[in-house]
Amino acid sequence: MKKNIKYQFTITESREIRKLLDYKNTLPSNEQINPRNRLRSMGFYISVFTKSTKGFTSNDFEKLIDQHKITII
Repeated sequence: MKKNIKYQFTITESREIRKLLDYKNTLPSNEQINPRNRLRSMGFYISVFTKSTKGFTSNDFEKLIDQHKITII
């Protein structure tokens, strides 16, 4: 299955990504599949940007924007 990875998101999408990341991180790891699937359906794959298992946060997403790895349109 080919991933539909995006590096550009609308303001609305970026807000949703931040909410999903914050929500995902409140859940035990075995319950994180639904927010992760929603992120993937939007074209955002955490694994593209990190191999860390510490937990990707909305602050990490902001850093990607600051580093111009993700663009908000």
